[in-house]
Amino acid sequence: MPESNPLCGLLYCQHPLDPNQPDVQFVSPSESHYELMEIARQLEGIRLVLEAMFAASQQLQAEAQAYLQNQTMHAESYIERLERPDYYPFVSLPQGTAITDLPDGGRQFVLPGGIIILVRTDHTVVVICDGRAINVDISLGGNVVLPNRQTYQVHEEWLVVTHAAAGIEGLPQDVQPVCIGRGRYRAEFADGVVLTLWHALPADDAHPAQGCMLHVANPTGGILVVSRKGIQGIGVEVQVRLLADGALGFRVLPDGNPDVVQYLHAGTARPMQGIVEVALSNGNTITYRCGRSPDDPGGGTGDGDGAGSGEEDNGNAPVIFQCEDRGQCSI
Repeated sequence: MPESNPLCGLLYCQHPLDPNQPDVQFVSPSESHYELMEIARQLEGIRLVLEAMFAASQQLQAEAQAYLQNQTMHAESYIERLERPDYYPFVSLPQGTAITDLPDGGRQFVLPGGIIILVRTDHTVVVICDGRAINVDISLGGNVVLPNRQTYQVHEEWLVVTHAAAGIEGLPQDVQPVCIGRGRYRAEFADGVVLTLWHALPADDAHPAQGCMLHVANPTGGILVVSRKGIQGIGVEVQVRLLADGALGFRVLPDGNPDVVQYLHAGTARPMQGIVEVALSNGNTITYRCGRSPDDPGGGTGDGDGAGSGEEDNGNAPVIFQCEDRGQCSI
């Protein structure tokens, strides 16, 4: 072993023949040993920094690649939506349908056969066919049936409105009324009973005047009707009597067939207040106020009372529906 020199240092290296043996120790003969060791340590630190920078750059590259792939997917999806026709509120229409967004917020659809469908913001659907404009109601299931019997479905969320907007009080929370036309609403109960009502609305350039009316249709086919024409039944017998306060009480009479489910609705109509209260056979009691619903232009007080007028707007004055057919409104 070389003589000890304070300027020299100790070096360690792996055993040349057996790596499992302890490291071999020897004296470095270089007088710059410590300087060289300091350089080695600095180089090792630089190596670690470079490795960390390389790992960070690799991670940034992976994140950038993932971001670019995500943006590519979004761009492709957006381009696909641009290329796919937007038929809303319809689920689909024939290929080749021309679509125009109207200034008032409505939409116009020109079908390949030349039929024009106008969808207005008040949920009115007008079909122009053979030079005639026809107001079309939306049937059960959310279908629009054209004069040529072609049927197109609209999105359910476009139809659904709040209870207050429909002007119906007392509906269960799980019963969602839908708008089927200008001032016309429908609600279907779990037992199959369908409530349809019309609010009184004045005529305008596109629509005739509309009077108050309420239908309660049973799954078995009978219909209870309350309107200006009176209180009557279609397929069922309805008893009407005059109450002491001037209101009209009514009830559906049983038909005497024990094999058929009886839908014995009853209620009270207050013509001078424009209010109808109906106790349905399923246990629900609803209140219908004859007038504009709050979402109709110029209608109601905004609090769901449906105040309006069939002729002109008189503020909060209720719409009356005095029976024209007195035989239907007497005892």
